[in-house]
Amino acid sequence: MTSASNEFMKMGTAGFSVLISSGDDGPYPRYDCSEFSLSFPASSPYVTSVGATYITSESTNDIGVIFGGGGFSSTFATPKW
Repeated sequence: MTSASNEFMKMGTAGFSVLISSGDDGPYPRYDCSEFSLSFPASSPYVTSVGATYITSESTNDIGVIFGGGGFSSTFATPKW
């Protein structure tokens, strides 16, 4: 994970944006979970993690899903920025 994150960091310094799906491994619907950990590679501090949206037949507006992943990395420290 550290090696891959270092490569993501290198991509960022070269001007690339790395967008990663947040996945479905966040705390919802497990409200009693002991930690809100995020899956890799979404947990890398050098990527932008994005969730999902959907459009219903009744609306043309995007709606964010409630089952998407998210949380805090249990491997990487919170960046100073």
